[in-house]
Amino acid sequence: MKFDKTYPGVMATVIPFTGYIEPKCNQRVLTQMKKWPVPAVAGPISGTRLKLQLQLPGCNFLPPAQIDQLKATPATALPPGIGSVAELIHGVVTIVSGEDADAIIYLGPPETLTESPVDPSIYLDLDYFREEERRMQCCTRPPRRSLDWDQILQQNSVVPRKIQP
Repeated sequence: MKFDKTYPGVMATVIPFTGYIEPKCNQRVLTQMKKWPVPAVAGPISGTRLKLQLQLPGCNFLPPAQIDQLKATPATALPPGIGSVAELIHGVVTIVSGEDADAIIYLGPPETLTESPVDPSIYLDLDYFREEERRMQCCTRPPRRSLDWDQILQQNSVVPRKIQP
């Protein structure tokens, strides 16, 4: 990253801990985190016991439906630098888990987390939509998909909802 080369060590990646999809896996990690204040930032991750907790065998950060969706990604639609669908899945898991981040932020047990709604003035703004559509056409690898206005309206609610691990 150009920024990191110019200003080494200035920026850190901090990922929220949203939990595993399996409650038993969350319980294993939460026994360690229960004494943490809320919120808490924990790091470094690399080379520590925390990284091992974010890589528990048999525990998953992504639901099977999301994995299936990623598996269906055509090779022509892979992001630059990603050579296979397996690499893509691994990359998404490491981002969601926080295992390759500099730190995680703990905001409480996963079942208590909610996601704030997106401000409708952003996604209902026609100029914003057109710019997103322009970027999809000019700046993504083929096949370029068009944004679906109706789908965006259906997916974005003004009602807060639970974070789905």
